[in-house]
Amino acid sequence: MSIRPAEIWAGMRARVRALPKDTRKAWQWDMATGILAGLYQGAIWTFVMRVARADLRVSSEQMAWIAAAPAAGYLFATVWARQMEGRAKLPFVYWTWLVARGLFLLTPLVRTREQYVALVCITPLLFSVSTPAYTAIMKDIYADRHRGRLMSAVRVAMNTVTLVTALVVGRWMDAGLDYRWVFCAGGVFGALSAFTFSRIPVPKPTHVHDASIGTMAFVRDTLAILLTNRIPVIGGSPLPSLSPASVISWPPRSILSIRWTGST
Repeated sequence: MSIRPAEIWAGMRARVRALPKDTRKAWQWDMATGILAGLYQGAIWTFVMRVARADLRVSSEQMAWIAAAPAAGYLFATVWARQMEGRAKLPFVYWTWLVARGLFLLTPLVRTREQYVALVCITPLLFSVSTPAYTAIMKDIYADRHRGRLMSAVRVAMNTVTLVTALVVGRWMDAGLDYRWVFCAGGVFGALSAFTFSRIPVPKPTHVHDASIGTMAFVRDTLAILLTNRIPVIGGSPLPSLSPASVISWPPRSILSIRWTGST
């Protein structure tokens, strides 16, 4: 027996209406954010490397900078998590998305490949600030029993829009449309995604910011948690418990002999 699309749509609407009011409102704004982010990503990041190499003839070193920029930003994720601890998390996401994605509004002013490389490198560095706050917000607005399905639906919509946008924009660029105006339009959608995300109702933090804990102490505590959850085993014997103070000074005896056990 085949299921009609109308029946699928009716079932989806019924499930959405069955959600708690705050969860439903948060998901609707999250979905709008995902769609706008798909337009942003499909118009810009699908073609960043193509424009760099084919249109601007950037060097291999500059290509490496572009490829490494996102990873470089995420190296500081623990620092950003420390800064948002006990504070309202939504401003971290709103302002970093607004600035990082809105920077592409300046693309029509780009005249050299150095300016282009600087733009596409700065953007992911700024965007990485929002990652810990975004993760915490998803946990705050969605209950455990709903989170996986609701976030998956947003991701499916976002990636579908990204694919369609990339197909359309790719044809326009092949027809001669200047990438500067394409990226500028993508920046508009990126800035709008920051606004829609700011409309999500987020509960206020339940504890205040503790300024007595230094950044390095916070990093050591975080590494200690990671090592507690994923215990390294060397030569078949687990290491003794590690205190936060000893984490930084712990040296691996042999990289080749390390295997990992613990929960995933």
